[in-house]
Amino acid sequence: DAYREKEFGPDQIKLFEAITDYRDKQKHNANLPEITVAGLVTAFDIRDGRNSGEQVAFLTLEDYSGSYQFRIGDRDLLKLRDKIGLQRFLVLKLKFSIAKDSRVFVNVQEALDLKTVLEDYAKKLTIRLNPEIINENTIKHISAVLKKYRGEQSVSFLLERRDAAPVALPSKSCSVQLNRDLVKELEKVENVSFMII
Repeated sequence: DAYREKEFGPDQIKLFEAITDYRDKQKHNANLPEITVAGLVTAFDIRDGRNSGEQVAFLTLEDYSGSYQFRIGDRDLLKLRDKIGLQRFLVLKLKFSIAKDSRVFVNVQEALDLKTVLEDYAKKLTIRLNPEIINENTIKHISAVLKKYRGEQSVSFLLERRDAAPVALPSKSCSVQLNRDLVKELEKVENVSFMII
């Protein structure tokens, strides 16, 4: 809302109203900046629209700073329906547009799931280990996977025991290329969990 008020205040609306040709109005809306937001889908509701056979979706996206609601029209819903679901982490690409009657709308241009954006946004891998239950084979398996996917993103280890505070150990010599294949291989390692941020 703050962004909308700042970027689409009375001056922007006046500028848009001064444009008379429909194609120029479309160009104006097409040239507005794209915004990217990310979060967990905590509510997703599809309802019948005003026109017969039309459906409208209402999506709530939550992150650490709060929750945001989006209305997705019929055409966009057809395009994005397979990617949107409850408890999914999504990255939404949005564009604002000004309608003929000067109302400002948020249009969801694209919905990307975590697997799609992993390589673009992931910065660090943290491998969580319980020293009481890991063994030599587990360590060798982790080592082989990390060597196979050498890259630029940092790696750290988090040692967690029931009776002690966790100990974080950043790796000085190991860095990886975070991608889906690495995630799949780490998921196969027994007694190990991991976080990607």
